[in-house]
Amino acid sequence: MARTKQVESIDITASKQDQAVDAKKKRRRKRGRKSLSEIKQAQKEVAPCCRRAPLNRLLREIVQGFNPELQIKKEALNALRVAAEAFTIDRLKQSLKCTVNRGSQTLAVKDMRTAQSISSHADVNS
Repeated sequence: MARTKQVESIDITASKQDQAVDAKKKRRRKRGRKSLSEIKQAQKEVAPCCRRAPLNRLLREIVQGFNPELQIKKEALNALRVAAEAFTIDRLKQSLKCTVNRGSQTLAVKDMRTAQSISSHADVNS
């Protein structure tokens, strides 16, 4: 009788362990699901595209080339940074349209060049 009780207790603990393993199994996601969630998370961020310090150094270096005695206020640096980000984002959107029109999903250098030539022709005509 003592033997059957031990067997029953082992069976009970084994079934509990099986249930715990089943509960801990990771769910398998569909392909591309993780990348889509990462893209959505990145789109929600409002952080600037370019880091401030490197862009500020670049802008100061360019300004020093014109006039070494010229100083720049923080507000002017922020305005230039915002304008540079807006230009970059606009150019990337145009390039993405060229990529989709080409029938591809990967942005290529030739798409960037096409977008640049289209925007330069639009500037000349207006």
